[in-house]
Amino acid sequence: MYAIHPLPHHDFHAVTRLFVENFPKIDDNDFANAWSSIDLCSSMGLYYNATLVGFGLVSDGAVAFLTIDKAHRGGGNGTRLLQAIQATCDELTLKPVNCTQVISWYKRHGFVISRVFPFIHEDIPTCEMMWRAPIITNSCSTTYSSRSTTRTSSVESICISEASDEITPTVGEILAVVDAVRRGTGEI
Repeated sequence: MYAIHPLPHHDFHAVTRLFVENFPKIDDNDFANAWSSIDLCSSMGLYYNATLVGFGLVSDGAVAFLTIDKAHRGGGNGTRLLQAIQATCDELTLKPVNCTQVISWYKRHGFVISRVFPFIHEDIPTCEMMWRAPIITNSCSTTYSSRSTTRTSSVESICISEASDEITPTVGEILAVVDAVRRGTGEI
């Protein structure tokens, strides 16, 4: 059974393992910076029988990383995870990406290209993307829906307070854990 809920600090090691399995070493610094400034109310974990099998890491208003374990892809889990994140935000950006499949997937989920950078990798332009919550229109006014304090039924638990008692590791500590997992020597 799948469940999606806010990603707690204590899942750091499971998130790190999924990150290492799904992203190249070149992204390690971005991951460490994103985790050190994680938005605990918008970052979501996908759990299968209480085991983390996917995550969406939101930092500074941007989807920094979103991935699903290979064994759990293809059934709409990525879409459900992204929708749970979107349910907590009025707008999101997507850090620069240059993979046409990734760009197309986010476009299908309401993101639009907001900025294009020069060719950096192959012949695929790198772009930044943005998503904005749908506009709610009533007979009196038109406004963007406020999602920062509401949750949809797909998010099953209450947001963990940003003033959590857990201490966020430093960027250097995060990089040390990521490096240990990449080398297969990390006892975590």
